[in-house]
Amino acid sequence: MRRRLLVAGLMATIISPLMVVGVSGAATQTTPVLAAPPASGTPATQETDVTTGSPESASSLGVTVPPEPPQGVNLTTLSDSQLAEYGLPPRPASNSSSYSGWEQALSQASAYTAPSFASTDVSNSTQLYSSNWSGYQNYSGPFYQAQGGWTIPNIYNGGNNYRYSSSWVGLGNGGSNSDPITQAGFEVDTYPNGGYNIYPWWEYYSPSNTCCSNEITSFTVSAHDSVFVEVWIDGSDTGFYVEDVTSGKYADFLAGGHCTCSTAEVIEERPTVSGSLPLMTILGATSFSNAASETSSGGQWMGNAANYEYTMYNPGDGLVLAYPSTISNGNFTVTRANED
Repeated sequence: MRRRLLVAGLMATIISPLMVVGVSGAATQTTPVLAAPPASGTPATQETDVTTGSPESASSLGVTVPPEPPQGVNLTTLSDSQLAEYGLPPRPASNSSSYSGWEQALSQASAYTAPSFASTDVSNSTQLYSSNWSGYQNYSGPFYQAQGGWTIPNIYNGGNNYRYSSSWVGLGNGGSNSDPITQAGFEVDTYPNGGYNIYPWWEYYSPSNTCCSNEITSFTVSAHDSVFVEVWIDGSDTGFYVEDVTSGKYADFLAGGHCTCSTAEVIEERPTVSGSLPLMTILGATSFSNAASETSSGGQWMGNAANYEYTMYNPGDGLVLAYPSTISNGNFTVTRANED
């Protein structure tokens, strides 16, 4: 079952696919204002050695960094107890939808980087009436694991503006303190000088903790690299795994606490910056793959489980900013539409 969330205004409550209840209480049909994707402009230039904020220690963030896995070993050959010892994503059942993404990513992981962190002013928040999310969310949890991979797309010069975009994997819906969005992903920002920065990050987002994500500074990422993210429940903690599959660089760690995990997500977001929605990075289409989630019944492709589909709008004028293709198993594409 898929429910498509197309919300043209603020303060709306979904009552059926393609229908909303506005502040007046009257049911209205939403009509997306859709234009062609942005014209291929001048490519932005990657900046190096960019850190968004001040260094943060693992202990100050409630993070446990497990021991480094053995070098030169295919991580998929480790035993289940070794995967747990090194804080790596647990092995799914071989017949699980989650297995192929796990196996592809961990078999390519060749360069461990001990995770280090820095503060940001960026928050990847709960769904704000479709003004900030594009992608898919499974519901009818609880969920214990979510994963997804994608390729960093073309990145274009955003003119005389700072622009922000973030793609991520998460558990939980962020609507209560007991069900925070537990999430990790890759941020793509562009600057007025024509430069761009890509970095991995993680965050707990809840009503009492709305700021901010933590940059993972232990490795860098380039446009067109393939990346993979997994988030899972590990006892009383949450496990995080981020990998640049192209370079083989990866980092993994545990953070104290976890959500009740009523939902699981793979999302492209216009994140909140210093409390406001910014202009969104001008990107090519982002192709997601191996989007899957786990419940007590086992793994499932996101497209084969009950899900919401999100199209991102500019509040006020209803202009579409990004929209997902139909999801097939765990594969879909988010297309950046208008340049806001």
